[in-house]
Amino acid sequence: MALQETVHTGEQAISRIVNGLKDALYCIDATTGEYTYVNPAFEALTGYTLKDINVMGGRIAFDGATRTTG
Repeated sequence: MALQETVHTGEQAISRIVNGLKDALYCIDATTGEYTYVNPAFEALTGYTLKDINVMGGRIAFDGATRTTG
């Protein structure tokens, strides 16, 4: 099996595991602080998809220090 095939197979296995988790999971880019991935459990818990979060302003949408109350 070629290296690329092995890597691809591993990525598919990890994707199945992560997407099947019952716990919310998200990834944030270490440089920008922006969300890069949310799993289905995160979406079910919060009601937001990754696209929704980006439309709401990304990390700022969940940063309590920058939110205003009204």
